[in-house]
Amino acid sequence: MPYSNRTSFMTAEQDSPRTSRKTSLEQNPTTNFYHNEIHFYGQSRLHSHQNQHDRSHLSPSSSISEDIESSHTVINGSSQTVYSLPDHDTMHKATTSGKAEADPNHYTTIIDSSTTATTATAASALPEPKTYPIAWVLLFFIVLIRAAVAIFANTFSPIPSVTADFMGISLSSINWLYNTMAICYIVASFFTSYLYKKIGVKWSLFLSGLILSVGCWIRWVAVRINPPSFPILMLGQTIASLSSPISLNIMTTFAVIWFTENRRATAGMFIVSNYGAIIAMFLMPAIATGKDKIELTVIVVASIATVATIPFLFFPAKPPTPASYSVVATETKAGAPAKPELTLRQGTMLLLRNPHFLILLIIHSLNIGLSIAWNGLMNQAIAPYGYTDNEIGNIAAIGVVGGTFGCLMSGPIIDRTKQHKVLLKIMSPLMFSTYIALIFVVKKDSFAAILYTNMLSQFFLSFMVPVCVELGVEISYPVTESLSTSILWQVSQLIGFILVLVMDLFRDVNGEPKDNLYKALIFQAAIAGVCFFFSMIFNGPMARTEALKVQEKAAATAAQSEIITNNTAMSRYHYDSSDTMQTLTETNQARTQHHCKEEV
Repeated sequence: MPYSNRTSFMTAEQDSPRTSRKTSLEQNPTTNFYHNEIHFYGQSRLHSHQNQHDRSHLSPSSSISEDIESSHTVINGSSQTVYSLPDHDTMHKATTSGKAEADPNHYTTIIDSSTTATTATAASALPEPKTYPIAWVLLFFIVLIRAAVAIFANTFSPIPSVTADFMGISLSSINWLYNTMAICYIVASFFTSYLYKKIGVKWSLFLSGLILSVGCWIRWVAVRINPPSFPILMLGQTIASLSSPISLNIMTTFAVIWFTENRRATAGMFIVSNYGAIIAMFLMPAIATGKDKIELTVIVVASIATVATIPFLFFPAKPPTPASYSVVATETKAGAPAKPELTLRQGTMLLLRNPHFLILLIIHSLNIGLSIAWNGLMNQAIAPYGYTDNEIGNIAAIGVVGGTFGCLMSGPIIDRTKQHKVLLKIMSPLMFSTYIALIFVVKKDSFAAILYTNMLSQFFLSFMVPVCVELGVEISYPVTESLSTSILWQVSQLIGFILVLVMDLFRDVNGEPKDNLYKALIFQAAIAGVCFFFSMIFNGPMARTEALKVQEKAAATAAQSEIITNNTAMSRYHYDSSDTMQTLTETNQARTQHHCKEEV
């Protein structure tokens, strides 16, 4: 009998008796008819329906064979295909009319299943990793809260004289407002990793914004009362400073949760970029034109912090489906290698015993520490050579712009190339060269040279920041991303604070010009040389990337094994639906004829 559609899952072995229609269905009318119930996991069971022998003596209209299941369902993942065997009345009409239906489609909806269906099942077992649009919206508000932190940090540094006059304090006291931030960062960083694990990314960011807002409004109280209170101002400064490590150290943890592997460095690049400093360099002098405008300046900063905090209340804690299947804490279904759960103490000790992480810690800490020290002392290093505050402000602003461009370029390049170590070895000598150049360009009538050298210096060192942070995540595996990042930034702030104190000791009060920091510039270049040296010898393994590759390979192997297992199980119960229907028709025709003869 010709036919076109067959229900065939997989070609069975040639020696298997189930490949023969005659063998599988050559049954006496009084014996069993069989059907297969095939399940997703390849567990197939044979069900039999025993004919009642005395039913063969009933009338022709009801003398058809035993009850046959009218439908079978094969479920593959989320798809469902149904095919139906004929019921009693349909079979009786076909046989008693002497017209055996030639087209098996009359009885069956053939299952279009094979390896493709099973493969789709394995592939769809886990949703495809993706970056949801809301992740970019959330990233925007993280950048906004980071900008608010930077504006807070640079509230008074562009206007030190006006602030000191308004508060009735010295410039050294104004400098301690800046130093307080570094101390708070070091202390608070001890707890950020625990905080992320305890309350999650969403509420950590909200807490950061809340602390920042409270501290900024306390500063407003300090300048609102008469006379202004420096202790209250310092209290608000201290509270608000605690928000900085929470919102900065979270960059890798946030990127892992919300962004796919090829977008994480880009996301981190936006978070670490110092947009707020650029805004503060131009906004603060524009608002605080006199000491009577200090209160307005503080209100503007507090309002920005409050507005940046509120949106985090309305964001989800995590995306609908994972952005990536990174190495998880428990063994995966596919049997991939698992990432062990480490306590905070265990993770810290593991990092401190990791020589590759220690080398990277030196590189990142010296790089960021030099940036902190230079930005803090740049005014004092350049001013003795006759440059005005306006010119120094322009040099600082252009430097921040250069650093921002460095971060903006670094992230996408890392994501595209994945050549972290190569980029580190390229940028570190360029960074080193700019610090050497500063020794020679910081002099009288050299404004343009200082401006461009400082811009290039900030560009190269900022380019290295995402590279080092991503490398920290890679070489510290299986330690959590938040812990390695927190330690990198914590030690960097400590080194920066120390370098400021040490470089200030090189001030030449009797030199030419007076109070110059020429020796400090030489010391600064020497420290940059140490950073360059360790960058050249660094060769840490990409442990996290390798672990992910092993996991993906294991998952693919497990999926393929499941496909083979399922198809092998299906092949054991292989049959052709059209042949089955033909045999059923012929059998029931014979039974009907036999019954009619008995009646006669």
